[in-house]
Amino acid sequence: MSLTVKLPDKKKKEEYSLYVSTKITYKKTFSDLGTLIISEGSGIAFYSASNSRRAIVYSEISESGSTLPLLEGILPYIKQPVRIIYKAKGRKVDLLKFMVYNLEKKYGDSIYSLGDVYWLKLASFIDSVRKPKGKTGSYKRQIYMITEQYIKKGKKDENL
Repeated sequence: MSLTVKLPDKKKKEEYSLYVSTKITYKKTFSDLGTLIISEGSGIAFYSASNSRRAIVYSEISESGSTLPLLEGILPYIKQPVRIIYKAKGRKVDLLKFMVYNLEKKYGDSIYSLGDVYWLKLASFIDSVRKPKGKTGSYKRQIYMITEQYIKKGKKDENL
């Protein structure tokens, strides 16, 4: 199954601007209309408006993930209904961007096929992060550990 996403044309004034991180299987840009993307698996939609930013981690609606009680609905610029895994705003959007950038750099787009439970675990980690004032730190190690666990678990399941 796949999802169709329409990225708005940057030259036109739309209500939101959108950036999507996902496993892209098809991409076509049309002049004055925007870009059409077909993707599969999970993804993250980063929405920006004049006064706010939001990020939504979503996945395709499939029979295998139906045991998880997650909200399902329509997101702006995404044609099919999706399962909404996590919503971020404010500083959490920046943390999610940082996390996804580093995960894509190390693992490529394979992270988008790790499943809903993986993304729920990463969302839980994002919500648990508290940075004391004046302290700086990197969360790369923790997100790499979570990802390695799920990659190993997937390989074990394939061998059964």
